[in-house]
Amino acid sequence: MLIKLEKKLFNIASSIYGYSILDLINISNYKYFKKYKLDKGFIGKLIEFFLIGYLNINKKGNICDLDILNLEIKILSFNFNLCINNDISLIKFNIFKFIDFFTLKKILLKFYKIMWIPIIGDSLDNKIIGKAFISKLNILNLFKIFNELNKSKIKNTFNKYFNNKINNIYTNTFRFQYKYNKDFININLFIRKSFIKNFIKKNNIIIL
Repeated sequence: MLIKLEKKLFNIASSIYGYSILDLINISNYKYFKKYKLDKGFIGKLIEFFLIGYLNINKKGNICDLDILNLEIKILSFNFNLCINNDISLIKFNIFKFIDFFTLKKILLKFYKIMWIPIIGDSLDNKIIGKAFISKLNILNLFKIFNELNKSKIKNTFNKYFNNKINNIYTNTFRFQYKYNKDFININLFIRKSFIKNFIKKNNIIIL
């Protein structure tokens, strides 16, 4: 059942390949998207509407997440030279000076399988949808990432920069953007664009 659902989701993502963002807005005929210039996050919401809203997974009519599939959907922004624009935000969370087991497990599950939707273009009015692809990590990859997220290593690095400014820690795969509060640390965890670039090259993935 889950395999069929994932395949159906991927088929829908593949079916919008080559469409422009403006095309999707017109096809959806959803009033919310008519005001897209007022919402910086509207592209992700628009894509989710097509992928998840049309599947009617949630019978109440709400756009639901894909925890049932352990699958994340991420937008991957390219310019017309097919260079990735930015690191990709994966998850935001708070920690009390170290990464506990449950937070670590949550991060690994979010990173385990991702459906990437490439968006190519330099402005909202000329952005088009590229070819969707799925990245899935094997046990060796997960072990390497576990080491990158090693709580003692991250904790020691945090302690070097104990202040209220936003700082960054870089590993081969991730960028930790963090800010100290009084009792905990706010973390925004990004997947580095260099990691995605190497993944695309290594697996001969065609974006456009």
